[in-house]
Amino acid sequence: MAADIASYTFPYFARKRDADKPNVLILFTDEQRFDTISALGHRHMITPTLDRLVREGCSFVNACTPNPVCVPARHSLITGLYSRDHGMASNGAAVVPPAMPRLPQILADNGYNCEVVGKMHFKPARSHHGFHRMQLQEELTRDVADDEYMMYLQRVGLGHIRNPQGIRDPIYHHPQRSALPEEHHPSTWVGDVAADAVRRNATRPFFLFASWIHPHPPVAVPDSFADIYRGRSLPVPTPREADPNPRLKSARSEKDFRSPEDVMRFRELYYSCITLVDKNMAKVLAALEEIGQLDNTLIIMTSDHGDMLGDNGAFDKSLPNDQAVRIPMIIRYPRAFKCGSVYNSFTDLVDLLPTVLDACGVGLPEGWDLPGESLLIPEGAGRKDRSEHYAENGRGHGRFISLRGRRYKYNYWFNGPREEFYDLQTDPAETKNLLPDNLDAQAKQACESMKAQLVEYEKRYGHRDSIIDGRLAVHKGPEGETWPPCLDGIDWQMAFHTFNMPAAEEAKLNRHGDEFLAAVAKEPTVDLKKINWEFYESSTRDLETRKKVFGLK
Repeated sequence: MAADIASYTFPYFARKRDADKPNVLILFTDEQRFDTISALGHRHMITPTLDRLVREGCSFVNACTPNPVCVPARHSLITGLYSRDHGMASNGAAVVPPAMPRLPQILADNGYNCEVVGKMHFKPARSHHGFHRMQLQEELTRDVADDEYMMYLQRVGLGHIRNPQGIRDPIYHHPQRSALPEEHHPSTWVGDVAADAVRRNATRPFFLFASWIHPHPPVAVPDSFADIYRGRSLPVPTPREADPNPRLKSARSEKDFRSPEDVMRFRELYYSCITLVDKNMAKVLAALEEIGQLDNTLIIMTSDHGDMLGDNGAFDKSLPNDQAVRIPMIIRYPRAFKCGSVYNSFTDLVDLLPTVLDACGVGLPEGWDLPGESLLIPEGAGRKDRSEHYAENGRGHGRFISLRGRRYKYNYWFNGPREEFYDLQTDPAETKNLLPDNLDAQAKQACESMKAQLVEYEKRYGHRDSIIDGRLAVHKGPEGETWPPCLDGIDWQMAFHTFNMPAAEEAKLNRHGDEFLAAVAKEPTVDLKKINWEFYESSTRDLETRKKVFGLK
């Protein structure tokens, strides 16, 4: 009788996949430059998983971010909109209005199970935007209880580690090692948990956002990955611009001592971070193969922005330079793209919402002027002008806008104002601003045309105070204004969660100074006697470690 009942009820309770609903997987990294995939010509890289995606998918070789900093870029991806609408022009907090389109919510409303694993950088941290399940591993956790990875460390007996993502102050952009073995490293955890999420969703259409913090600094890799780039021929930093804008000058963090050897070692570890993530992306693809859904999944690999990585003397992002704005982007989706194909026109993170909805057969949200367009439309056949790319950052006097074409780039800084015009054909490193000099007729025409186009972009997508009397506005700010993460020439960065722990819990953690010294013990290019100890002591209140370094009592 039981068998008969099971046979009778099975059709009613067993879930059957809708063949018209592909899964969606976004493999997302943080601060990964465009020039970091071996199969795309950057042979210094070790990226077997990304190389596989290049072979089996389509590479968007001129992909860019709409805003080269974490929070706004990520919100532009999930909303398909620029900062004027979603409210985040830099890494400050804002609340996304519930009525605004959000990719996970739209997919959830259309029968998808939506999950995220890793870093999202939402504010507040657990704003779900339609995700049914969030397993977070955030870069700057304010409360341990909000972070699944931090709670995982407690369960496996590693909760005493004060800086599991690496040491920020005062070696944020210096070589260092992780306090964790590879099996418990953050990048490993994201790969393992994301692969489990794929298996758990084997019988239903899903949207999974798998998001790694690396290669975002600190570049704290485990010992097993620390030396894989030693001895390889790596690109050296590009020359410095002689007359940098204040933001670029600030990003050089000139009070932070870095020798050329230290910078190159930092680059080695940055690339090691990417290779470690690459290894863990392979686990997620293997899980898709295991459940028989690899070819039924729209796989998008990309990043939120790049990193200057010592080019032009600068580090970090929030700049209009190509190293900060251009990003990797690969889509594997056999229904739409031939293996090994290449898409040369400019693409953007704002294109991903319409691309995903197109693949899933879901209509675009009504009532919004979406700047992006589906990448499933054959190159050259869409309505969007992909011959140039528009980028923005900041608000008021701290705002810049940029237009990049195939040959030229025009930047407008609202403070001053300052205008910059670069010929990328003769100066790909962006070290010579042509505008102080006389432009030839061709360059002058291109400059005037690009500025006029930026005016039209700002009228349609920019901030309300960007245009005054039909012209780009001027918003005066302090002379020589610096970028906050490099305040007074110091690249200040610090972890937050220890500030919010009860004193008894905080006392169980390792001493910051002990973890700091252990992180650089195997990295001789870090000259401990030349780091900014004043900043270290003011940010950590640790007055003993300097004495230990200098042999003082």
